[in-house]
Amino acid sequence: MRSLGSDLRALRKARGWTLEQAARAAGLARSTLSKIENAQMSPTYDALKKLAQGLDISVPQLFTPPSD
Repeated sequence: MRSLGSDLRALRKARGWTLEQAARAAGLARSTLSKIENAQMSPTYDALKKLAQGLDISVPQLFTPPSD
């Protein structure tokens, strides 16, 4: 079953980024990103915007799995 967290992890790994690199690019704490990826917390819209900007994609693309 797909989830935002698993999609986010796939987007991050497709770029070859560590959790730390992705968190830094998004301006979020590594622990926050980890919790989002592991479905331990739901991100705020502000966090979604930061993640999208850090990954250089639009917010809707966060909910679309990366193509191989």
